[in-house]
Amino acid sequence: MKESTSPPRDGFDHAHGAIARGARAALIVFGVVVAVNQSCACGPVRNGLATITPTVPRATPCTDGAQRCVEGRPESCRTYDGVTRWWPLTPLDGDGGPARCAVRCVVDGEPLAAHCAGPVDASDAGAER
Repeated sequence: MKESTSPPRDGFDHAHGAIARGARAALIVFGVVVAVNQSCACGPVRNGLATITPTVPRATPCTDGAQRCVEGRPESCRTYDGVTRWWPLTPLDGDGGPARCAVRCVVDGEPLAAHCAGPVDASDAGAER
Protein backbone atom coordinates (compact mmCIF):
# COMPACT_ATOMS: atom_id res chain seq x y z
CA MET A 1 0.00 0.00 0.00
CA LYS A 2 1.38 3.40 -1.02
CA GLU A 3 1.36 6.35 1.43
CA SER A 4 -0.29 9.58 0.36
CA THR A 5 2.00 12.59 -0.10
CA SER A 6 -0.78 15.08 -0.68
CA PRO A 7 -1.28 17.82 1.91
CA PRO A 8 -3.78 17.15 4.68
CA ARG A 9 -7.34 18.26 4.03
CA ASP A 10 -7.75 19.92 7.41
CA GLY A 11 -7.42 23.49 6.06
CA PHE A 12 -3.99 24.29 7.45
CA ASP A 13 -2.44 24.82 4.02
CA HIS A 14 -5.23 27.24 3.12
CA ALA A 15 -4.84 29.10 6.42
CA HIS A 16 -1.10 29.53 5.91
CA GLY A 17 -1.72 30.84 2.41
CA ALA A 18 -4.29 33.34 3.68
CA ILE A 19 -1.92 34.55 6.38
CA ALA A 20 0.88 34.97 3.85
CA ARG A 21 -1.40 36.91 1.49
CA GLY A 22 -2.58 39.13 4.40
CA ALA A 23 0.99 39.81 5.49
CA ARG A 24 2.00 40.62 1.92
CA ALA A 25 -0.95 43.02 1.56
CA ALA A 26 -0.08 44.72 4.87
CA LEU A 27 3.53 45.20 3.73
CA ILE A 28 2.36 46.70 0.45
CA VAL A 29 0.02 49.12 2.25
CA PHE A 30 2.80 50.05 4.68
CA GLY A 31 5.18 50.68 1.77
CA VAL A 32 2.64 52.90 0.01
CA VAL A 33 2.08 54.92 3.20
CA VAL A 34 5.84 55.38 3.67
CA ALA A 35 6.29 56.39 0.01
CA VAL A 36 3.44 58.90 0.16
CA ASN A 37 4.75 60.30 3.45
CA GLN A 38 8.18 60.84 1.90
CA SER A 39 6.85 62.51 -1.23
CA CYS A 40 4.32 65.03 0.10
CA ALA A 41 3.68 67.56 2.82
CA CYS A 42 1.56 65.37 5.02
CA GLY A 43 0.49 67.81 7.73
CA PRO A 44 -3.17 67.50 6.71
CA VAL A 45 -2.88 63.70 6.69
CA ARG A 46 -1.28 63.65 10.15
CA ASN A 47 -3.92 66.07 11.46
CA GLY A 48 -6.67 63.89 10.00
CA LEU A 49 -5.23 60.82 11.70
CA ALA A 50 -4.81 62.76 14.96
CA THR A 51 -8.46 63.83 14.82
CA ILE A 52 -9.71 60.23 14.71
CA THR A 53 -7.22 58.85 17.26
CA PRO A 54 -8.99 58.56 20.62
CA THR A 55 -5.92 59.34 22.76
CA VAL A 56 -5.10 62.59 20.91
CA PRO A 57 -6.66 65.76 22.35
CA ARG A 58 -9.08 67.84 20.26
CA ALA A 59 -7.69 70.73 18.25
CA THR A 60 -8.26 73.82 20.39
CA PRO A 61 -7.12 77.42 20.00
CA CYS A 62 -4.40 78.14 22.58
CA THR A 63 -1.04 79.87 22.84
CA ASP A 64 1.88 77.56 22.08
CA GLY A 65 3.81 76.85 25.27
CA ALA A 66 1.02 77.85 27.67
CA GLN A 67 0.34 75.46 30.54
CA ARG A 68 -2.72 74.85 32.70
CA CYS A 69 -4.43 72.40 35.07
CA VAL A 70 -7.76 70.86 34.02
CA GLU A 71 -9.62 68.42 36.28
CA GLY A 72 -6.44 67.65 38.21
CA ARG A 73 -4.32 67.08 35.09
CA PRO A 74 -1.42 69.31 33.97
CA GLU A 75 -1.54 70.23 30.26
CA SER A 76 0.66 72.12 27.81
CA CYS A 77 -0.42 73.78 24.57
CA ARG A 78 1.62 72.64 21.57
CA THR A 79 1.39 73.47 17.89
CA TYR A 80 2.04 70.75 15.32
CA ASP A 81 1.43 71.25 11.60
CA GLY A 82 -0.36 74.54 12.33
CA VAL A 83 -2.86 72.97 14.77
CA THR A 84 -2.82 73.68 18.52
CA ARG A 85 -3.88 71.13 21.11
CA TRP A 86 -3.75 70.90 24.91
CA TRP A 87 -1.50 67.87 25.49
CA PRO A 88 -1.49 66.14 28.89
CA LEU A 89 1.79 66.15 30.80
CA THR A 90 0.97 62.89 32.61
CA PRO A 91 1.03 59.36 31.19
CA LEU A 92 -2.14 57.51 30.23
CA ASP A 93 -4.02 55.76 33.01
CA GLY A 94 -5.64 52.33 32.88
CA ASP A 95 -8.71 53.74 31.09
CA GLY A 96 -6.63 55.18 28.24
CA GLY A 97 -7.04 58.81 29.34
CA PRO A 98 -4.43 61.09 30.89
CA ALA A 99 -3.77 60.27 34.54
CA ARG A 100 -4.81 62.74 37.22
CA CYS A 101 -2.34 64.02 39.78
CA ALA A 102 -2.33 61.92 42.94
CA VAL A 103 -2.83 64.95 45.22
CA ARG A 104 -3.23 68.16 43.20
CA CYS A 105 -2.18 70.00 40.05
CA VAL A 106 -0.53 73.43 40.26
CA VAL A 107 0.75 76.07 37.86
CA ASP A 108 3.68 77.97 39.33
CA GLY A 109 7.32 78.88 38.87
CA GLU A 110 9.08 81.21 36.47
CA PRO A 111 8.22 80.60 33.68
CA LEU A 112 4.83 79.23 34.71
CA ALA A 113 4.72 75.45 34.54
CA ALA A 114 1.90 73.00 35.27
CA HIS A 115 2.81 69.95 37.35
CA CYS A 116 1.59 67.54 39.99
CA ALA A 117 2.33 68.54 43.58
CA GLY A 118 1.94 67.22 47.11
CA PRO A 119 -0.34 68.53 49.83
CA VAL A 120 -0.65 72.28 50.34
CA ASP A 121 1.66 73.79 52.91
CA ALA A 122 1.90 77.37 54.15
CA SER A 123 4.58 78.38 51.60
CA ASP A 124 2.52 77.68 48.48
CA ALA A 125 -1.05 78.33 49.59
CA GLY A 126 -3.03 79.89 46.76
CA ALA A 127 -0.91 78.44 43.95
CA GLU A 128 -3.46 75.76 42.99
CA ARG A 129 -5.38 76.48 39.80
